[in-house]
Amino acid sequence: MHAVLVSDMQNDILAKGAVLEHHGVAEAIVPGIQELLQVARKERVPIIYTQLTDVRGDPLFEWAPPHCVPGTRGIEIIAELKPEEGDYVVSVYRMNQFLFSNLEYLLRMLNASTLIISGINTDTGCLLTAMDAFQRGFDVIIVTDCCASWNEEKHQTGLDYLKPFKDFIEQLTLEQTIARLEGRTKRPPRKRRHES
Repeated sequence: MHAVLVSDMQNDILAKGAVLEHHGVAEAIVPGIQELLQVARKERVPIIYTQLTDVRGDPLFEWAPPHCVPGTRGIEIIAELKPEEGDYVVSVYRMNQFLFSNLEYLLRMLNASTLIISGINTDTGCLLTAMDAFQRGFDVIIVTDCCASWNEEKHQTGLDYLKPFKDFIEQLTLEQTIARLEGRTKRPPRKRRHES
């Protein structure tokens, strides 16, 4: 079974003038993620939103002004991608979204074997979460045109880093991912070590 992950699409990261504003780059992937979620809901695929959560005193958050603070508008998922009834929201505290969160527990309880990753940032959160997911035994799909970073170079750097792991972490476009969700295509069989 698949599960769709929407990574850190929050007001303090995307809103105009926000602390970590991506200056239009992240906003460009919103329509694609909306389409992905529409298909996921139609196909009854679970949707999980991660919500970066700033805990004061955590050195990881000291590099920037307070952002994604619990109880503020900044921590909320942007209105265009607002979670619906039946969706899941997971608080995360690191770029690798498995660390210190209940993400793996949730995926196991949902019987998910493939994690479909969208959102930001391709070269940090999406990359590290994808790498950890496959090491925990999940297949992974990175939806290339539904992920973004601070700029195109960083986005491409993240995708390039993942290429050697293509047997476990597929890079598909939105169109290809929708075909997979609708059952029109299947994951190709993995090559064994002795196969060329």
